[in-house]
This record gives sequence, C-alpha cells and structure tokens, in this order.
Amino acid sequence: LFTGGKTTFLSDLKPARYTSRTFVPDGVEREYGVDANGAGGPLSVGERTYAKGLVMYSESELTYELGGAYKSLDTIVNLEDAAKYLASGGAAVCAIIVDGKRKFEHTVTRKSPPHAVKIDVVGARELKLRVEFGGDGDAGDRVSWLMARLVK
Repeated sequence: LFTGGKTTFLSDLKPARYTSRTFVPDGVEREYGVDANGAGGPLSVGERTYAKGLVMYSESELTYELGGAYKSLDTIVNLEDAAKYLASGGAAVCAIIVDGKRKFEHTVTRKSPPHAVKIDVVGARELKLRVEFGGDGDAGDRVSWLMARLVK
C-alpha cells in the first residue's frame, strides 16, 4: 500500500512486548496475528476485506515503542467476521493506552458494527493495544485492529 512515507502500519512493526493469558488456568496462550485472521485467512469485518491489520485474542497486550515520532493512531476495531460465526462467546473490551494513560476503551460483541478510532499520540513514547475479557470468558474473542497505522 502506498502511504507516501507518512504512515507506518503497526503490522509492519515489531512490537517491543507481547503478553497474553487465557481465561482458563493453565490454558494455551495464543499468539497475535499479522495481516491475516485468526484462522490464517484474509482479514474481514462487516463482510469487507482489509489488507493490513492485527488480530488479538482476549486477554492480550501488544506494546510498541514510538519514540515521539508520530501524530496519531488510526484504526478500525471489531470482532473479526470468522469469530462471529463460532458457536459461543464473542465479547471483548478493546483499549488503547498511550504512555500509561487509557485513551480509548470500547466493548465489541458479535452484533457490534466496525468502530473507527483516531487517537492523538503526539510526543508519545509508548503505545499499547489491549484486548480484555468481555464478560463471557474468551470464547470467540478474536479482535481485529484493521488498517492500524501510525501517522507522522
């Protein structure tokens, strides 16, 4: 994708840290996905396909070091389409934390429409994307951060 050098997709960056835990004690921790859905297919939300993005399970957190180089984070967040067709579950709390301050929080469910987000990150050193349990464990909690990009 052509961005004119002013945009960096989070899926093209290596995170400084990734942490996750499962709802069930001693469960298998899941990795995050890059530019593909949780099953390895194309990223899609609301029957629309996206070329770039991240997929995270509840409960997990990705941390990026920004070094004060960006102005904003733009993304679209929702449960991925593939997760909406699972037999149960599908509710998660999505949060964006900038330099330790929670700048965004939104609960997504099977019925939620895609939610566009723009967060000011001027001068920020650290960015965290967090997906938390949404009240029904972690079944179906595959959250897509679509076209997640940092803008200079």
